[in-house]
Amino acid sequence: MLEAAQWMQETVAVLDTLVKRIAALVENASFVQVPKQFYPILAGAGRSALADIRTRYGVSVSSSDSIIEGCKEIVISGETRLQVSQATTLLKERLAVIVTQTQKLAVPQHLSGALLGSKGTTIKLVTEQTGVFVYTSNLQDNKGNLTMFIYGDSTDLTNKALADVQKRLVNLQGAYKTLDFPSKYFKFLYGRNRRNINMIENKTGVVILMHSTTDSMENQYLSVHHTDINTINQALVLLTKQLQNISLQYKPLEVPNEIAPVLLKCCKVLGERFPNVNLSLALGQPTEEYNSLPLSSSLTVYSSNQVEREEVVSIIDRVVRILQENHRVMAISSALVFPLKGLDNAYLDDLSKNAKVEITFSRLSTRKGEQSLIITPLIDVVLAAVAMPDCGVIALARGSLAHTEDTLKARVKTLKDECQPVYVPGGFVPFLIGHHDARIRRIQASTGTTISISNKPKDDKGNHMLIIFGTAKKVQDAFTKVSKYLNVYYQRQV
Repeated sequence: MLEAAQWMQETVAVLDTLVKRIAALVENASFVQVPKQFYPILAGAGRSALADIRTRYGVSVSSSDSIIEGCKEIVISGETRLQVSQATTLLKERLAVIVTQTQKLAVPQHLSGALLGSKGTTIKLVTEQTGVFVYTSNLQDNKGNLTMFIYGDSTDLTNKALADVQKRLVNLQGAYKTLDFPSKYFKFLYGRNRRNINMIENKTGVVILMHSTTDSMENQYLSVHHTDINTINQALVLLTKQLQNISLQYKPLEVPNEIAPVLLKCCKVLGERFPNVNLSLALGQPTEEYNSLPLSSSLTVYSSNQVEREEVVSIIDRVVRILQENHRVMAISSALVFPLKGLDNAYLDDLSKNAKVEITFSRLSTRKGEQSLIITPLIDVVLAAVAMPDCGVIALARGSLAHTEDTLKARVKTLKDECQPVYVPGGFVPFLIGHHDARIRRIQASTGTTISISNKPKDDKGNHMLIIFGTAKKVQDAFTKVSKYLNVYYQRQV
């Protein structure tokens, strides 16, 4: 009885403390109602504006949907009433300025995507040039238009950005013409961060939109919009000239799929060495029948500097020749890929570092349910052999390739002997994995095993295959832990 009374006394004391803290929090808190259309501007990009208030006054700032329709509620709380009052005053002053200086623009829904640009690139360009904040609401007016809100630190900035957006919208609503071009030229016509298209738009005042076609993967088209047909024709002349230059500066190379993933690393190194040369590798895809014939990938070398372009092409030709003569390929069951890699790719990283070889997985396999594991010399070694053909580094690398292949074959055999397959319901898979893979990582770490789970059901009941890799005792320990979680999962389904 004494223990119960003591526990009750302690509980009452804790509750009393909580009540006092809540009362103090409410007393030192302020609630501001903000119309939803102005909230993104008030909060700032990445909530930076709210973070500024939090840092300046040492208060806590949070937001949620308000009970008042069409509003967001911002809650400001702090240690003292003065802190909260100062932060609230600044927030309300900023909101008043935003409401006054924000301009609205009705945008027809079917033109909103074109006006914003792919991934918002067009509007991002406007914000970078004028320093304004642009936000588009998904709410429609009685005519089906969306509303775009434009806010700048001054009325002049806001009006300048509004005029720019209005001009683009008028051009979109005007006449247009289209231009077909090969899809392989898109990257070079578009330019980095849309640079080439922006240059033509700024020079002529047109709006250029990129489109893909459904009937052909080899071609696509663009549309040029403006109210004046002569201006459209002027832009088309510039675009056509650009495409002609690309065709002259474009050098396609066919490379075997087996070494294509390794060439990605080579392209990165060469890209740093030759910054004016653009290298693009499009991996070839296997046919539905998984034809056993070697497939090829397309590597593109593009540069306006003919000397550098031909030098890079020459280097790649020799790299391809060396890799074709000095590589090993192993067909690995997809179920064994994750266990072979180890947690966070640790096993292959260590093996690659110690053997001084590149180990790359590729899905460009010749059979379903398998991946190709490719072993090649280090890219630095290959480039050294290109620069100095008689240095003998490739002869030394061949021994490492053979040793690495033998090591991996032995590892694969061990994994096959130690694996324990289990079939589990599809709904159990996310439960076992846990938030951010925490639960399955904990099981693997505590038992010293590796657990692989199939992405798709493996039987007509929708069950997934779970494979546990490790020694017999470790597999049993992991199986016991998985079984416990499976029982918990079934109990929750009742």
